[in-house]
Amino acid sequence: MLLYPKDIFEKLEFSRILQLVSEECQGAGGKLFFSVIQIQTEKEVVDRLLDEVDEYKKCIERASIIPSSAYEEIQNDLFLLSKEGYVLEVESIQRIQKVLSIATQINHHFQDYGIQKLAPNLSKLALAIQINPALVKEIERIFDTEGNIRPNASEQLSKISKAIQNKERETEKVFRQEVQLYKEKGYLTEGFETIRNSRSVLMAAAEYKRKIAGIIHDESATGKTVFIEPEKTLALNNEVQNLYAERRSEIYKIVRDLCNLLRPFGAEIEEAYRQVVYFDVIRAKARFAIRIGAGRPAVSTKAGFYFKEARNPLLYLRQNEAGRETVAFDLELSKVNRFLILSGPNAGGKSVALKTIGLLHLMVQSGMLISADENSRMGIFHQFFVDIGDQQSIDDDLSTYSSHLTNMKAIIDHADEKTLILIDEFGSGTDPKIGGGIAEAVLKKLQGLKCFGAVTTHYSNLKYFAFKNHGFLNGSMEFDKKGLLPTYQLMVGKPGSSFAFEIAEKTGLPEDVLDYAKKRAGKHEQSMEEMLVNLQAERQEFEKKMTLVLEKEERLDRLMKTYDQLHGELEFRRKKLKLEQKEVALYQSSTMQKELQKMVKDFKNINDIEGARKKLDEQKLKKPADHRGSFYH
Repeated sequence: MLLYPKDIFEKLEFSRILQLVSEECQGAGGKLFFSVIQIQTEKEVVDRLLDEVDEYKKCIERASIIPSSAYEEIQNDLFLLSKEGYVLEVESIQRIQKVLSIATQINHHFQDYGIQKLAPNLSKLALAIQINPALVKEIERIFDTEGNIRPNASEQLSKISKAIQNKERETEKVFRQEVQLYKEKGYLTEGFETIRNSRSVLMAAAEYKRKIAGIIHDESATGKTVFIEPEKTLALNNEVQNLYAERRSEIYKIVRDLCNLLRPFGAEIEEAYRQVVYFDVIRAKARFAIRIGAGRPAVSTKAGFYFKEARNPLLYLRQNEAGRETVAFDLELSKVNRFLILSGPNAGGKSVALKTIGLLHLMVQSGMLISADENSRMGIFHQFFVDIGDQQSIDDDLSTYSSHLTNMKAIIDHADEKTLILIDEFGSGTDPKIGGGIAEAVLKKLQGLKCFGAVTTHYSNLKYFAFKNHGFLNGSMEFDKKGLLPTYQLMVGKPGSSFAFEIAEKTGLPEDVLDYAKKRAGKHEQSMEEMLVNLQAERQEFEKKMTLVLEKEERLDRLMKTYDQLHGELEFRRKKLKLEQKEVALYQSSTMQKELQKMVKDFKNINDIEGARKKLDEQKLKKPADHRGSFYH
């Protein structure tokens, strides 16, 4: 992976994206990940990363909350733990306990089959977390849910804890008696008592300090108040302090034994920590995706990309906060059209569109969902070259244009079919004719290298070059000619005008100044600008009419479909009726056949001719009036 220049993340504002996503993390490990993030180039890896984030996003949206909470780094704790005989501080054990607790909760959450079906990739990660139940059980036996050591963590600690409680109650009772005694004697100042050196002391007036038996711990800044620990509580407080020392010693033994238990499982604990951090990273990406209305695009091995309703995520956040809509755009670069030549007025959104192209690709290749429709398709690039902004360097003695040329050389030296190139104000910084000529030559070279990219420009020769050469696509940022305001809508297929004279006229420049400027610009340049202005106005009018035509065509299509459907139903009913008539005729014919057979049989049994004729006359009377083609006709 080649990223050029070194500050490409800042140029495309990807560093701002990383900062915003990292702010969603709950631990330092997750935040650190985004400071050293890698841009991936393998489709399988990118697909997996996107699937994981998309699954987490769906879990959030469906209120299937995956366990997560704040945690701290434990690598240094595990390093110290690995040293034989080393006893960690209680705070270190608390950090390890928190990580193991989160990891265990994640594993338990994904035991549910319904959740496994909703998030198969996340389930695979969660179910791979292997933590020895004995470790968690032992830590939970010693530490409570707040991370404090339980008073009954051992039999000896339980005895010491009870002794401390009893002795502190006794000390408090004696101290209350002392307060009451000296308060009645008037020896104490207002407030009566306070804490000094972790011990309860009396606040006595300085003139009475010799009348109170005890030890003076301190005195006030004015010297009018002294802080005395009563003699009667002195011994009791010493006993309490001794009990606390015993408690610390016992806790040390408990933690030492726990460290001995944890030490063989250092690698297992470290892997659990990595999984907790990884889930934190995925969670941060998913939460940010929801903020920017992101979707999961298709990732393709084919070169190029297709954006559908793409938006710059940073612009989207700003506009959304201000209650304004962000204009989306569609754009496709493929083997047919590899390069977009983007033109239009200043402040029309060209640079934003340019940055959006690079930004969304960096996001996808670092495993983030993008602010575009899910039907978008992203190719994977192995090299990114960006030339945006003023890159004048005092240290390297480079002018703005020299720095642009340096960048062009780097691009030409390394560009290939897996390269994405983004250049803002291509060819600027020197004489327009020379700059435009060099820019055109560079485009010609890039055409042969079959790389992909987009450039913004005001140069007419580059717009014409894109029109005449295979593999280049003109584009413009739509501009309202009447209101002279940008719409920020990307129009693909047509070059744009800078609207320089129109904007200058709106700002109020004198007419004679504008006339002189038009003459100096030359008839060819002026006619080209006028042609582009008129072309864009005509395009807008044409598209309005085309919209009406398409609407009418759509209504006509619906009517034709309705007609075809009704005609089909009518034809079906006609055939069905004809078939039913045939069925009736066959049924009647069959009935008549049976009657004929019966009649013949009856004739055989009749001996006289007169009787037969009478029988025949009876049958004629039964003949249907409307039947045609029957035996009796």
